[in-house]
Amino acid sequence: MDRVLKAIPTGQLRDQLLFTTLAETGMRIGEALGLRIEDVDLTPDNELLVVRKPKGHRQRTVVLDDAPRTRLLLKKMLKQAGAKTGWLFRGDPAKRGKSEADGPLTYRAARARWTTYCTKAGVSATIHQLRHTVGTALINDGLPHEAVRRRLGHRSMEMVNRYGQMSDEVLRKHLRERERSRELQFSPSP
Repeated sequence: MDRVLKAIPTGQLRDQLLFTTLAETGMRIGEALGLRIEDVDLTPDNELLVVRKPKGHRQRTVVLDDAPRTRLLLKKMLKQAGAKTGWLFRGDPAKRGKSEADGPLTYRAARARWTTYCTKAGVSATIHQLRHTVGTALINDGLPHEAVRRRLGHRSMEMVNRYGQMSDEVLRKHLRERERSRELQFSPSP
């Protein structure tokens, strides 16, 4: 993931922001492409994105507490855009009709950009794999499954269980902690 993000040229702020947001928050690509500038709240210590029509059609909030690069890139992008309303991820005016110049970036265009950056980085991955990577990382970091469910906007815990590919290293850590706890519990008193 890091190799792909580093392959995005510094002049491609929109692409940096889009793929960093997906990599740090686990948002669905459709949710991100549907964001509008007015869905961004960068109030200090309360930075968030409002996803208005996610899968399931229920509005949800994506907090950015653990997304420092996303927060930084959002501030930079909003300053550069100078607009208060409109699509956060605008399409490529040069590749579209003039009437669509202010429309959102399409999934097809985003996927083409992602493929280009993956090729440049020597990585084979889909955009959706960013979401799975975030889910697995949250599980491996020990977040409660309910927190992972809310973070990723799933309705059921069944979906969260798919991310439960706990690494051997994390499993060993948990088992060692459990054993230490049992040793303390059953050790004879002096």
